[in-house]
Amino acid sequence: MAVRVTIEREVIPGFQEAVVELLSELRSKSVVQPGFISGQTVVDAFSPTKFLMISTWSSLDGWKEWEESSERLSMIEEISPYMQRPTKTRLWLDNIDAPPAAM
Repeated sequence: MAVRVTIEREVIPGFQEAVVELLSELRSKSVVQPGFISGQTVVDAFSPTKFLMISTWSSLDGWKEWEESSERLSMIEEISPYMQRPTKTRLWLDNIDAPPAAM
């Protein structure tokens, strides 16, 4: 079951260029991780301080290992001072893999 991960970040104005470099480095480290399938970073068309990272992982375990790795956490520490607010991470499944709706 593939897992898609979205991470929303809002950067302090004026620091976009620094963050783009750090996000590029972070993504280059993620592509060699077990379970990584694909990833991209996009910017809001009307608000250039808002970034969305989208990645696809072969399993939830693959993502969790990367999410908790010291390498990633170190990079997140470098990025955090440039953020206007906490990042928002969401995990997405194909509809067929989703758990049943609660009643």
